[in-house]
Amino acid sequence: MTTEIYTGLIAKTLEYGDVRNKPFRLDDGYNYLADGFDESHVPDLIRILEDDELADGDLDQPAVWAQTHAWRILGQLRAQDAIVPLLNLLRYIDERGDDRVGEEMPGILVQIGIDSLQPAANFLADTEKGVWARVGSARIVEEIGKAYPESRPHCVQIATQQLELFADQDEIINTALIDCLAELKAVEAAPVIERAFAAGKVDLSLRGDWEDVQVDMGLLDARITPKRNYIAETLFGGGRLEDSWLGGEDEDEDEDEPGSPGLLIFGLESPVGVDPKKKKRKRKDAQKQRKAQRRKKKK
Repeated sequence: MTTEIYTGLIAKTLEYGDVRNKPFRLDDGYNYLADGFDESHVPDLIRILEDDELADGDLDQPAVWAQTHAWRILGQLRAQDAIVPLLNLLRYIDERGDDRVGEEMPGILVQIGIDSLQPAANFLADTEKGVWARVGSARIVEEIGKAYPESRPHCVQIATQQLELFADQDEIINTALIDCLAELKAVEAAPVIERAFAAGKVDLSLRGDWEDVQVDMGLLDARITPKRNYIAETLFGGGRLEDSWLGGEDEDEDEDEPGSPGLLIFGLESPVGVDPKKKKRKRKDAQKQRKAQRRKKKK
């Protein structure tokens, strides 16, 4: 890894180090701009984003985390010139299994502003991009729609038009688009969502079936039919998980409380009134589990 080409203040991005215990938030307490970063540093920060070798080293080397610090700085600078280079980093999800990119990039681009929407839409529509990279761009469309209410109609239109192509798209992309529309409460998109489910072009292990989505969007007060455990069906080929698979009825009930990893992996139901944030985390864990299974099959 060649790092000598970075000098001055830009070199600090190679020194900040490990971010694993420092998740990005829009109200991040660490202000990189206080160190002196300004718009004049944008070209060099973009150069760091495009330097793939920086991410190839040992995780104990501070320079490995330079790209992460660079994209956080660009977010704080609201650097519009960085929008496309930032979107291009979504390829790391497919190429390296780097979920951190998918987790942080929506917040970064929301921070930059509404001008991120059309580039994200273009990325989403590009069939040359990886499946999970496009899933990441769908999430960006969703988060922009939430953060900027005036953009919601356009976000819904983008996701709906892309979902219209469900017959020729990977079911994971279709599911991400449905997730986006459900989170935006886009009831106007219900007909195309229903058609995608009817065609069997949705991954049920990620968000559930058409009834689940209708409940999430407020079109149904509650499910009409008993809920199935689609993650269990995907992983084990069966229906509901038997109690004995989790240790039996005699086991301590507190061992696998709702929200704990053991339950999240299998997508088991949480109690009525579950915190929406926990529900979102549960869906993300299910998504990661499904992605791991797909990679395993490819090998």
